[in-house]
Amino acid sequence: MKPKLLLLLVFFCAIKNLQAQSITINEYQGNRPLKWTDFRGVPEESSPFAAKTFWNIRYTYKYKMMGDSVKLEPLVYLELGNLSWAKEGKKTDELLKHEQGHFNTGVLCARDLLAMLQSKSFPKEYFSDYIKRACGEIIQKYKNMDLQYDAETDHSKNKPQQKKWDEYYTASLNAK
Repeated sequence: MKPKLLLLLVFFCAIKNLQAQSITINEYQGNRPLKWTDFRGVPEESSPFAAKTFWNIRYTYKYKMMGDSVKLEPLVYLELGNLSWAKEGKKTDELLKHEQGHFNTGVLCARDLLAMLQSKSFPKEYFSDYIKRACGEIIQKYKNMDLQYDAETDHSKNKPQQKKWDEYYTASLNAK
């Protein structure tokens, strides 16, 4: 295949994936580094933590019946909304980078969810139940990863572990 044709093909595949995945940070459409102004929720003053990042995944799809199976045309939405919060006087660049890690977990979740929904065929009978279960498993995997991230980094206090996670996110986000 000629290099220009291959490049064009890769470009159109990337465009198709961008159209099937939507990332929203409050009103901003698209992915970008988080800013403290994105944390609009009311801080939980009783919480021992300085900040909390809440990401949410939604998905919809159109489907086509193909014999005994169903093929999907999915849309996956990742949102950072008004539930994310940070305490005044505790906002540091280091903490913001840690909170970015939580949102990056959401980005990875959205990518995996989209890839699964685009690539898999589901049995025609009860296909919506299969989809809910498969999506639920992926979302739970990444919610568990969020918990593991905080446990291993001690909420950003364990610098060597935080560095390992930062490297993991960089590599994972650039690989896709």
